[in-house]
Amino acid sequence: MNKYDLILKKAEKETLILKHPYVGTEHLLLAILKCRSKLVEFLRTQGLTYRRFKNQLIKLIGDTNNDSDYTLYTPMLRCVLNNSLEYAKKNNQEVDEVILFNSIIESKEGIAVRILETMHIDLERLKYQEIVNYSYGEVLNNKDINEKLIGRDLELASIIQILLRKNKCNPLLVGKAGVGKTALVEELARRINNKEVPKELINAKILRLDLASLVAGTKYRGEFEEKVTKLVNDIKNNKNVILFIDEVHTLVNAGGSEGAIGAGDILKPFLARGEIRLIGATTLSEYHKFIEPDKALARRMTSVILEEPSEKETLNILINIKDIYENYHQVKVSNNILNLIVKLTTKYLPNKANPDKSIELLDSLCSYIKFKNKLQIDEADVYALFNNKYHVKFLENPNNKLLQFLNSKKTLVFEDFNYLKENLEKYYNPNLFININLNDYGNIYTLNNFLGNPNNTNQEYILQKFVDNPFGVLFIKNYNNESYLKDIINKIIKNRVIIDNLGNEINFSNVLIIVDKIDSYMTTIGFIKNENLNTMSSYFIKYNELQPIK
Repeated sequence: MNKYDLILKKAEKETLILKHPYVGTEHLLLAILKCRSKLVEFLRTQGLTYRRFKNQLIKLIGDTNNDSDYTLYTPMLRCVLNNSLEYAKKNNQEVDEVILFNSIIESKEGIAVRILETMHIDLERLKYQEIVNYSYGEVLNNKDINEKLIGRDLELASIIQILLRKNKCNPLLVGKAGVGKTALVEELARRINNKEVPKELINAKILRLDLASLVAGTKYRGEFEEKVTKLVNDIKNNKNVILFIDEVHTLVNAGGSEGAIGAGDILKPFLARGEIRLIGATTLSEYHKFIEPDKALARRMTSVILEEPSEKETLNILINIKDIYENYHQVKVSNNILNLIVKLTTKYLPNKANPDKSIELLDSLCSYIKFKNKLQIDEADVYALFNNKYHVKFLENPNNKLLQFLNSKKTLVFEDFNYLKENLEKYYNPNLFININLNDYGNIYTLNNFLGNPNNTNQEYILQKFVDNPFGVLFIKNYNNESYLKDIINKIIKNRVIIDNLGNEINFSNVLIIVDKIDSYMTTIGFIKNENLNTMSSYFIKYNELQPIK
């Protein structure tokens, strides 16, 4: 027996107990209140319980001593049942207690509604707004989120204030990957569950939308628009629902094939009128590339900038969450180890953001120690894991001459590359050696081999190795020769940072750069002065001026 039939049977039973001559909306509500469900738990918080409603029903209508051989439904009850069946069919759902209850409230008529009014219960606050059978994402409130987010109180306050607005109530979280944008939204869901938010948000549900699920299966024109429109209408009718879209920049073109309307265009009118609330998250570069050019969409959202936390703030986060990882992995982690983790990730992983990169290293360390059947992490373990992961062998010794040279941000000038390679193999895996011959870059088209091809993102390019691994050795041959690559090489030597053609920021702070030779520094012949070498001279150091790297 399905829920619909089961509830109706319970309603008929309530009628028989009270010996009423008919089955009405009041008996249906009694049957619903006797169920064990989240709806009943919610109604209890609003002061509506089975016992209280039944007492009020008997007080106003009473019970009788008449026994009836027939089960008669009132016209109002039949109207409620028909509305419930139509709603369920339209939304491809089964009729359950939530749909039946909302139909009673929406009818605004019938004995059940009148009894609720005499109980001084606000009908608008009673309507239960839980989305059931939601197939395009997950309800973050239903996740088991026990971890309290450390810090970000100001940013969270900004999000709540934006959500409470009448217009433009759509926060857009902007920050580097790994700074905790999604974690911030999960913290909002946790606070909603714990009722640590203003009363307007206490019953809010945060739905994390999966755009891939929306696009999936839409083979024919119009199917995607139909899916999105139905979703938006569901959310519009459920005022407590807040939509969350991670990587919201994908919304701009999602589903927008030739002749079709994109998801962003469908959402804009609803966002403008405040009929739905949306929390978006994206990185700064993707915001400028996709969101900002779409003026209509950007105008409907309010940016909340999430800066990367400082070393001190990151350490505080690790100290507050270390118990979770200690209990999960059954290992011990001292605060000194946490401090070392933060220093290493800050210095050597500039392409990633805290706190994510430090938390990831902490988790990896705990797994590493558990694999080694140890109970305590020490400094040697931290360096061993870091060195193994990035295929280097010199981080644990701060007095290492190579480490000191890397910290100087100088470029080494030495012509015998083979000698250096043999020497450097003590510290680097040979796969981290990259050779660049400027003579191979004779025209602008060859730059794609060095910086990446924006028209073919799957094509490998030389600097790609440094995107994920911040360590390596870059040998540059024929530096004195002019080529299309010369200016780019000089920028790398001077700034130690460059943006490739795919938009990745590549940091060379921990890359050893070696050139074969340069003309004499500050050389002047007569009245002619080499200005280029003059400006670059401070960035070079000759091998014979340096204590050999051994």
